[in-house]
Amino acid sequence: MLFFTTKLSLVMSDRIVFREAKSVRLVHLEESDAEILVRFVNNPEITQFIGRRYPITEAKEKSWLKDARESMDESPVFGIEVDNTLIGTMSLEKGDEVNRTAETGAMIGRPDYQGQGYGTSAKMLLLKYAFDELNLRIVYSRVYAFNEASQAYSQKCGYEHVATLPDKQYVKGEFVDELIFQVTHGMWRPQFEKWQKDDL
Repeated sequence: MLFFTTKLSLVMSDRIVFREAKSVRLVHLEESDAEILVRFVNNPEITQFIGRRYPITEAKEKSWLKDARESMDESPVFGIEVDNTLIGTMSLEKGDEVNRTAETGAMIGRPDYQGQGYGTSAKMLLLKYAFDELNLRIVYSRVYAFNEASQAYSQKCGYEHVATLPDKQYVKGEFVDELIFQVTHGMWRPQFEKWQKDDL
């Protein structure tokens, strides 16, 4: 199965940009993105971190995209774009209006773009939307205990580890802990102000 090499590039144009920084943009996903997203979610290097266990067809990915685009006001999902190349996705699953909470999900589907700060920048943009525009109180993220990179970038965005669910997920032949991280506006804002000096 073909995944990605460092030479592969899928250039996008005429996208609707939701938010952007110097290095990264959050963009609206299109049906045509299924071709590249299905490679992300079938790559074991990626799926070990996001809990996908079964093969995903392009038709199923198109169906997911259709549903995601129709529920943007409830649980928005955005593409992460760098230099006109789609490198991943980021979502905000909103809770109820009374508790003013939400949970984020993120995937950098291109291994050659990982570890370069793009996930941090995309998350900063999403959290600014969550706190400054939606007036959310707490945003949660879930991370497998072995995913140290995700833990590190969450902490860069102001998150703190608040709970551990022991042996929560079966990954690569063993049960692993799932860590719960949370961030409030007060925890996020100082980190955002440091980040925006360089990337906003």
